[in-house]
Amino acid sequence: MEVKVVLFAALRDTVGQEEIRIAWCRGMTGQDVMGCLKQDFLSAGPLLNHALIAVNGQYAEAGAFLMPGDEIAFLPPVSGG
Repeated sequence: MEVKVVLFAALRDTVGQEEIRIAWCRGMTGQDVMGCLKQDFLSAGPLLNHALIAVNGQYAEAGAFLMPGDEIAFLPPVSGG
């Protein structure tokens, strides 16, 4: 069982992947997934610290519990004019 992690914009560019699969475990939260990403992709840490989280297409808190098959997306801040 796993969760699908989707990365957008600068976060996708920093990690070099748009989608990652992570093994799911009981009690896993968005914060746990963020911690895994920070550990595996050190350069993504600053972007993840300010990213919004969406679970199954809806904005969620970092402490939201995940279920097998969920899709969690990290949306970094965007700047522009």
